[in-house]
Amino acid sequence: MNTKLMILLSAFATVLSADVKLPSILGDHMVLQRSAATAIWGKAAPAESVTVEIGGVSAATTAGEDGRWITRLDLTGIPQDGPFTLTVKGKNKLEVRDVLLGDVWFAGGQSNMAKNIGPQPNQFPCINWEKEVRQSVGRNQIRMYRVGWGSSATPLKENDRGRWVLPSLATTPKFTAVGYFFADTLNKALKKPVGIVDSSVGGTSVFQWTSRETLLADADTAADLRKQDADLKAEQQFIDWCKANGALYQPGQLQQPKTFLASDGWKTIELKGTIHPPRGVNWYRATFTLPPELQLRNFALKGLRVRNMYRKVLCNGRDIEYVDGRHYTAITEQDVKRGFMPGKTADGVYTIALRLTSPTGDGAILAPDGVVLASGKHVIPLKWETKNERTFAPLAPEKAVYPKFKQPTNWTFLYNGQIAPFTNLTLSGVIWYQGEQDWNIPDQYRRHFTNLIADWRKQFKRPDLPFYFCQLPGFGRIATDPNSNPPWARLRNGQFLVSRNVPNTGMAVIIDLGETSDIHPRRKREVGERLAQVALAKSYGKMTDYTGPVYRTFKIEGSKIRILFDHAEGLRAAEVAKTYEIRGDKAPGNYKRQVPGSPLEGFAICGSDSRWYWAHAKTDGSSVIVSAPEVKTPVAVRYNWGNTVFGNLTNRTGLPASPFTTETR
Repeated sequence: MNTKLMILLSAFATVLSADVKLPSILGDHMVLQRSAATAIWGKAAPAESVTVEIGGVSAATTAGEDGRWITRLDLTGIPQDGPFTLTVKGKNKLEVRDVLLGDVWFAGGQSNMAKNIGPQPNQFPCINWEKEVRQSVGRNQIRMYRVGWGSSATPLKENDRGRWVLPSLATTPKFTAVGYFFADTLNKALKKPVGIVDSSVGGTSVFQWTSRETLLADADTAADLRKQDADLKAEQQFIDWCKANGALYQPGQLQQPKTFLASDGWKTIELKGTIHPPRGVNWYRATFTLPPELQLRNFALKGLRVRNMYRKVLCNGRDIEYVDGRHYTAITEQDVKRGFMPGKTADGVYTIALRLTSPTGDGAILAPDGVVLASGKHVIPLKWETKNERTFAPLAPEKAVYPKFKQPTNWTFLYNGQIAPFTNLTLSGVIWYQGEQDWNIPDQYRRHFTNLIADWRKQFKRPDLPFYFCQLPGFGRIATDPNSNPPWARLRNGQFLVSRNVPNTGMAVIIDLGETSDIHPRRKREVGERLAQVALAKSYGKMTDYTGPVYRTFKIEGSKIRILFDHAEGLRAAEVAKTYEIRGDKAPGNYKRQVPGSPLEGFAICGSDSRWYWAHAKTDGSSVIVSAPEVKTPVAVRYNWGNTVFGNLTNRTGLPASPFTTETR
């Protein structure tokens, strides 16, 4: 028989006998949304009949030509929460065990949603994390599913890199902290199972989580997305060359770092000034010692910049920068300064290693004063050695300059790999913590975040899908100049306006939970609780006191402005914070008030001259009256407008008022 024909017949027979399969999100220990139309889906042979059953409720369907099938179950009539076994039958039979019926929430965003309860590289664990982990044991009505990494140029049908897990001493430390504390609060209030599907990735933009369809529909993003298409194509050609020639760091494939670092032939080098390594791959290493009391401190390289080179930074063989090798990590000049914890070793000996690749020959090391390791006042001198791993043939002068593609943002890639595969899920809603990465588009963020919410509602086929999110907390320099207008404050205002203008959204105000020098603050229990309070009020009708005062409108009254609020019951001035958190390894700082004689801190007022002044502010029933002696003709008021701020306006809940400005609606 013809070989090609045999292959085709074999493939055809395989399709015909294909077993019915489920995605990993429909796996053991899952929480299924209790609804009148809960989706169950999977794959089978084309035209194969499939039945599903749980708790005495069943449904049948037939796989399509592509082998995919979906059916829906009315689970509202099952009184028990479980555990149940979900049975799926086609030509074969599947049993999914320990299934609970309850509420499923989808958790998205960047590193503050991804942040673990327990320790993780380069971040401090949450407050009281060990106690939280111990108390989680036995809380089996809470289930977690962390979506595995999935970056893709096109929408995926499956991402099966995750699994459902129950709280335990081993698993809880790795849970999304915000997601777990959200689920914990809901479970205690509702007495029902809660499942969290965590699809969050640190350092990501709103555009990476938005579909191509939506970005192309917006004129501002369509042109950039098409440019990205062209850049990524050109970049891929360059990367293919780099991979083929060993330019990219790929442990276990092209390089064995421990073997290389232990080899002979290293030469002493003074890593100072401007150094142009030869075209190729060059390593630099420095060995140092740390006493036990410094081994768990945050350190960073100081004084090092690289230009037009791929890089990988290791400490004792461990990646401490997480630079992923895509070409944009190398173009132009970049500081190499990401903080890391060396970690405990018996002998206190460590080796920092830099693998620097100059693909075109125009790469440079820029270290005008030399390179040291620093943590606060502790500075560790480093004696460097170098060794060449491989040398590339010289390029013609016209080809020796590093390709200047526009930095790829990988817009849509995380939507494609970590959202699209899950859009069949039946959900209670979405919780979201993101925005830090988009600080450079503060005035546009409102529109793009609104687009993302509409996009997800369309993709999940839920026009009213609840979408609850965190406003950014305090971070960075303390506000001392009322005329400053930093991006962080403007982005917060965009989030506030989304909560006011997009239906079925809600915002947790966490302005008071930040740390001035750590973008990953540790007080995540309060964050999860505040998100849960929003959900309990808006999705479950269980609470009315779920937020602090919310700005509604203002009135000019002579030389004063009256601010009116929603949720103004018990409007009052809380005690102004005397100290503030800096970072997990730092003592708290002391706060000096801007207007010591004012009952309310954090208000600023602007006159017709467009100058802002710190203001005297006080509550008057359900409103606040704001004034300043310098302003005779007021036009606008801002509250808690800055990076790190200390306003003290609250209501009977004790929760903080959201930052706002009367300049936008």
